Amino acid sequence: MRSTIPRKQVARNEDFAKAWQNIEQLVSRDEALALVASTVNDIKQKTAGRYVAYAWSGGKDSLALQYVCEQAGIHRCVFCTSKALEYPAFLQWVYQYHPVGMTTVNLGDLSLRWLADHPEMLFPSEAKMNSRWMDKLQYAGQRDYCERTGIKFLILGRRSQDGNFVGRGTNIYTTGDGHTRYNPIAHWTHEQVMAVIHYFMHDNLPWVLYGSKDGWTKGTGLWPEREYSWQEVYDIDPHVVMAASVYINSARQFLTSIKQ
Repeated sequence: MRSTIPRKQVARNEDFAKAWQNIEQLVSRDEALALVASTVNDIKQKTAGRYVAYAWSGGKDSLALQYVCEQAGIHRCVFCTSKALEYPAFLQWVYQYHPVGMTTVNLGDLSLRWLADHPEMLFPSEAKMNSRWMDKLQYAGQRDYCERTGIKFLILGRRSQDGNFVGRGTNIYTTGDGHTRYNPIAHWTHEQVMAVIHYFMHDNLPWVLYGSKDGWTKGTGLWPEREYSWQEVYDIDPHVVMAASVYINSARQFLTSIKQ
């Protein structure tokens, strides 16, 4: 189907919100069922005889990925995080609704003290810094998980419409170290992802983030890696800013400014 929403990098939050509110008019249940069936078939074919797992973040794409993987009989998954830099309410949602087969990899070295020593990593607007967050969190956590479990075939929820690399001419590729990355929902539209969540995941998104300002375009992720400001973090959870102010001068300055 042709998407009504542009690529995530240029889409507006209201584009996503409008699509979510009207998802049954955009994608029927039968269309979603057919999409799931074809994707599950692709997963079964490409993972047959392999020791596999999928990556899960709690965001909309990973929820859709969770559904099709579970339908294909795959339950092992990995959640990479730094508990010190997550919103507590989001972690609470994760603990309540996480997939049954999830393993958590906590990158404990990514702390508030570490963030204070690396101010360039706070609220990055440059693609280079976003890539550094991916390296330090997702890629590092996934490598650790794969090394400990022996998994060399990891299923990801990366999609072309989000501007992600999903493979050249296909949805599967092998890295230089011999690990395979497979993206079964690579060519799904935003609306198709929403439809699968709506029809089959009971609208169960972490609304603490998706319901916040620009929540659809910012998605999930550690609060300092999102292109935010202290005000936006404070609006979601003031306690996060208070905890950060112990180590980070700009957080202290922000708290002082709102008291004046």
